[in-house]
Amino acid sequence: MTASDVKNARDRILEGACELFAAYGYQAIGLRDLADHVGIKAGSLYHHIESKQSLLFELMEDAISELLFYTRQNLRRKAQANERLNCFIDTFLAFKQRSNSRAALLAREQINLTEAQVEEFNALKAEYIQLLSDIIRDLIRTVHLPQTTLSMAADAVIGMLFNQAQWLNTDINVSQKNPVLKRFAYGIIATMNVEAA
Repeated sequence: MTASDVKNARDRILEGACELFAAYGYQAIGLRDLADHVGIKAGSLYHHIESKQSLLFELMEDAISELLFYTRQNLRRKAQANERLNCFIDTFLAFKQRSNSRAALLAREQINLTEAQVEEFNALKAEYIQLLSDIIRDLIRTVHLPQTTLSMAADAVIGMLFNQAQWLNTDINVSQKNPVLKRFAYGIIATMNVEAA
């Protein structure tokens, strides 16, 4: 087996695991299921991965890291707070549209990580939340709000973005959905102004 074959098999395993974990949940998928899905022998999986749990963590860490990278990159081009919020939301929605399975893992599979993995994952999540908290602080520009309040507002917006696909009508296309989600986000943030008053 060449290095290219090994890389190709590993890529298939990562892609297959992401699809299966997102569709059925991490707990419901065994390594035999994964091996069957990607067309390799179950015993040879361990040539490519350390364990099922390390595979889940790798998928989740890669997904949140990619989301952070593109969000930071896109935000650098925006100066005004409202442009930054729109950009934050657009970047998230583009990630979700491009990688819906990976977004599903981020939304629901943290419970299956080890304590050490949760700690690492939460550090990356905190960076993402901080990006949005900073935007919200710039948008409000009223009396000083505690960081916990800003973080809770960011959590509410991010939670709404992650979960909107489960509740909104699937017949609504992206061009219709994006402006509505932005209005919802601005509505959540507007409540911070009420609290500050």
